Amino acid sequence: MNKMRVTVCLACLTLLAISPYCVQAGVTVQVIQQGTNPVDDSANQGVGFTAYIIRVLTDNGASVVSIDAGGTSSPGTGLTNGIFGQLLQRWDIVSSKLVPTPVESDTFTTSGAYSIDSHYLVPDASRNDVAPGPSEDNETAVHPPGAPPNLSVLGGQFGYKYGFGTKLQATFGLSADVQSPSIDLAYVVLPTGQVGAFAFDVSTSDSATKFHLAGVVPEPGSLGILCAAAGLLLRRRR
Repeated sequence: MNKMRVTVCLACLTLLAISPYCVQAGVTVQVIQQGTNPVDDSANQGVGFTAYIIRVLTDNGASVVSIDAGGTSSPGTGLTNGIFGQLLQRWDIVSSKLVPTPVESDTFTTSGAYSIDSHYLVPDASRNDVAPGPSEDNETAVHPPGAPPNLSVLGGQFGYKYGFGTKLQATFGLSADVQSPSIDLAYVVLPTGQVGAFAFDVSTSDSATKFHLAGVVPEPGSLGILCAAAGLLLRRRR
């Protein structure tokens, strides 16, 4: 077992240790499996991978107004916010430089150039970012087994490279025109059978309390979401 997998497993065990098995009233997270072996708009395929949507939603019609998944540490749990795991990433090559792609619109069902890539789904025009903005990492030196071939044109000036990252992080408010009871936060591509983890704080339009939610990708079957919410478990106001 490599170091990355050990780290991810330990993170998931930590979540299991501190989080109640429940669907928290007020704010929940759904992890939706979209399918296996995703295909992009050039007919490239990620073989041996499974794609998921991470959706944040309220159960009372209130709107999600901000999400902190940006690497801060939740006072009540000590968890670092973000999305973690062996995340398949595709970074572009522009003028011979690698360019991260932490925000894209493509998913398993809306096929595009980044359907075999992990990223946030909330578009730039709809976010009010807290610096430094959405970020991700990617180990492009090692090509992931089953990922599409890398592309290099004009002597490596343009193209893209696949690799495994370990985290997606961002903190932002949502523009008023897109605030909604349901937000598709991120699209995550993991090796089939591998487990990722998430932790973030969510603010809603009807509460001064920030809800802290944490869980695993994919969901642990009938156990549903692993969640720890301020106002119920922590009773912590910020």
